[in-house]
Amino acid sequence: MGVLAPILAQCQPAAWDDGLEGGGTEGATWEHPFEEIEDQAHVPIDLTGIGGECNVWESLGGVLVATFVITGQTLGRFTLRLEEADTAGLAGSAGASGRRCVWGCFLDDGDDIAQLWMPSNSVFTIWQEA
Repeated sequence: MGVLAPILAQCQPAAWDDGLEGGGTEGATWEHPFEEIEDQAHVPIDLTGIGGECNVWESLGGVLVATFVITGQTLGRFTLRLEEADTAGLAGSAGASGRRCVWGCFLDDGDDIAQLWMPSNSVFTIWQEA
């Protein structure tokens, strides 16, 4: 049994069913830390070495814009990170309102996959460099 097994029931269809809003400025490092991934008894899960994917797409079923690197940690923590060189120019000609995309994320321990949020209701905005 994988480390994610205790949270699978909470992840149907996703842990954050209401979606998750995110964003970043092109040409900057994007880092999004998350904490408190807990089992049903509210015990933090050790996410050291966890895998998975967190992707940003231009729209549902659209072109892949960016993929974050996931780093799992102890005490139910993980971080999504994308280096500044990988974010350069991603806002395109969006203007002041930013480029509206969607994003989704799942964790994978090799045995189980836990969907954290789905792109169908999760907006990710990319702003132009100042």
